[in-house]
Parts: sequence; structure tokens; C-alpha cells
Amino acid sequence: MTNSSLPGSSVESIRRALDGRYSLERELGRGGMGTVYLARDLRLDRLVALKVLLPEFASQSGLRERFLIETRTAASFSHPNIVPVYAVEEADDFLAYAMGLVEGETLAQRVERTGPLPVRELVRLLQDVGYALAYAHGRGVVHRDIKPDNVMLERATGRALVMDFGISRSMTYAATPSAGLTRVGEVVGTPEYMSPEQASGDVVDGRSDLYALGLTGYYAATGRTAVTGESTQKILVRQLTERVDPVAERRPDLPP
Repeated sequence: MTNSSLPGSSVESIRRALDGRYSLERELGRGGMGTVYLARDLRLDRLVALKVLLPEFASQSGLRERFLIETRTAASFSHPNIVPVYAVEEADDFLAYAMGLVEGETLAQRVERTGPLPVRELVRLLQDVGYALAYAHGRGVVHRDIKPDNVMLERATGRALVMDFGISRSMTYAATPSAGLTRVGEVVGTPEYMSPEQASGDVVDGRSDLYALGLTGYYAATGRTAVTGESTQKILVRQLTERVDPVAERRPDLPP
């Protein structure tokens, strides 16, 4: 597939694949923050997942600087349960970063395809993501957007890898109504997977990530989101005021 035929890759084929370093192969997916492409790094001759952020994010100078700082911090990580960041790119109105290519699917895709995870896989998932968070928190980095869409499951091994470290923090002052990250005051993240302190706009730390991991595990175990609502505001209120139905009520076969 040529660059010109790639879905969503206009604007001179993403400025000629960010000024000549990459050859875009095909689109892997898109979300509220941007589009991910399968790309070849021509400099290093390897396939990568190239995430190109939406122009409304990249055009804000404050966000641009914050994004570059945070993503470069994430690029220093080396952990088997974190998708590595290889490079951070700038080209005119674009910001992008190249990640390791994980052969597999997101946790959200897996559950949608096959239903709740078996117990052994569920335990492995929670362990793997927990290890990744412990590593990041030990280096002073909070993810802020742990959710099924940000966890990759490697097809060959079943290993879980967390992606998009640092990106949510970078988006704090740039979230828009159309974005995947929701801003209400200073609330940034995905409402269904927020801790109460995050939902209320308070300062968050590593404990908020662990709470989000619990909600992610709930989804993996039951195939259902623990907290739902007809609007962002209703979901946030429920995060603050309502108890989550016990997992055992939705998945009685799970051991206590």
C-alpha cells in the first residue's frame, strides 16, 4: 500500500512520513488522540508503530513542549511490560512517536472478540500491568489513563504491555470535546477508568493508576465496564458516589 492510499494520512502523507524517516505501510488504528500506523523506520530498517497526534494537540506550543518532555521520559523506560518508545518526532503541525510493534491486540479488542479472560490469563494480566506500573512509579511517572485500550496482549506469549506512558499528562491542558481524553476542570483521563480523586480533579499519584488497573481488571474479568452512564458528567458522579457491583455477582466462577 502506498502512502497516498493510506486512510487518514493526508497533509502530504503526514509530511512525507515526518520528513523522510518513515515509510507508512498501513493504518493500525485511530482514537481520540490520533492515528497509529504500521511504519518502517528507514534509518534503522525496522517496523514500528508510529502514533501521529491530532493537529489540534500539536499546534499548541505549551502542549508541544510538555509532550516532548514527557515522551522523552517514557523513551528512557526499559521494561518487559511497557511498550518501548523509540523516537519522538516533530514536523510542522505534527507530533508523533515511534513505538515497538507488538504483534497482538489490545485488551479491549481481546475481550470484545472472545469475552472475559480465563482466570489464569486474568491473573497474568494484573501481574504484568502491576509490574509495569511499579517500574514507572518508581521513576516518578504516573500513567493517568490505564484502561483496556492502553494494554496490549502479545499474541505469541500472552504478555501484557502498557502503552502511552506520559501522553495523558501531556494532554492535561489540551483536551477537547472530541478527544479521547476528557477534561472537566482539570480532570483528564477516561471517565470509566478514573479513580475518585481523578474524577474530582484532585492531585493524582500512583494510587490512581492502581485504581484504574482494578477497573481494567474488572472489565477483563466480566466483559463489562464497572461504571457506566449516559454522559461524562454522570459517569464522573458515579465514580465519586456509587459502589461498584462485586465481581462475584457478575463472574461467580472466579475464586475468592
